[in-house]
Amino acid sequence: MNTRYNKIILTILVIIIINSCSKDNNPLNNSSAPELLPLKIGNTWTMKTFLLDSVGNYSPADTFTVTVLRDTTIQNEKWYIATNGIWRNGAEGLYLFDFGTPILLVKYPTSVSDSLIISGNTIVTLSVNELKQVPAGNFSSCHYLIKIPGTNGIQLHNYYSPGIGRIYYDIAGYINNRWVLQGRVELISYLLK
Repeated sequence: MNTRYNKIILTILVIIIINSCSKDNNPLNNSSAPELLPLKIGNTWTMKTFLLDSVGNYSPADTFTVTVLRDTTIQNEKWYIATNGIWRNGAEGLYLFDFGTPILLVKYPTSVSDSLIISGNTIVTLSVNELKQVPAGNFSSCHYLIKIPGTNGIQLHNYYSPGIGRIYYDIAGYINNRWVLQGRVELISYLLK
């Protein structure tokens, strides 16, 4: 497989395994902002996956749990090993350690319209205090849009609730000249230490 394809697939998997928009343009205060993804050993998030079936209904497909297993030091920084990757909250946002390289996945603290490009994919902050309801509750969240270019484009919406973690994400494909939601993942329970 080529490197670009691997990076796109990795980006999708990272986003899948770990968001109506508010127009609040006020950035969150860095000094008082909680971690976007609270990384303490033993923290767990249980998610339920729903996929579009052949008749157009969304059916439960899988339930999985992400757990922070332990911490480690990499390049003189403290990182956390979880069942879905190696993570760190930094001054610029949430990082994943991938193939020997720290990758900034989403900006946090963030402001509406903040953006960054990772391996050709664009990640844009759509809102910073959007209320999102999932089975685990109602959460104020940062809503990020990930645009993956190509003739069969893919878009992902990720919602992170600061101090809780990722609470929702979905994936849509561009089919017959329109965006079609292919699946979604919702937080059903969590335990923070």
